[in-house]
Amino acid sequence: MTRPTFDELGLATARLWATRSADPKVQVGACLLDRWNRVVGVGYNGRAAGEPNERESLEQGHSGFIHAEVNALLAANWNGEGHTLFVTHEPCATCARLIVNSRRVTRVVY
Repeated sequence: MTRPTFDELGLATARLWATRSADPKVQVGACLLDRWNRVVGVGYNGRAAGEPNERESLEQGHSGFIHAEVNALLAANWNGEGHTLFVTHEPCATCARLIVNSRRVTRVVY
């Protein structure tokens, strides 16, 4: 029996969380692991808490959903530095900047 690598587990966890998204167009999930490979945050693309969980527009960039990467960063129980963020899709330019500005994520896998 072969054990999955931590990268495989991180991506599998991101894929699982993507299934929580109510976006009919694209479901994105994210999983944040600390340097000891423990899950410290997860997220999926969805509306802000308390808002209707539906897409505002089918036009690209106007869904009204908060990106999975942002939700994972906001939900994170940060544990030092050296975190890895696993995402089901390549982060957009804005999310990439936010990831860099977090100063705690040293690697992104998608």
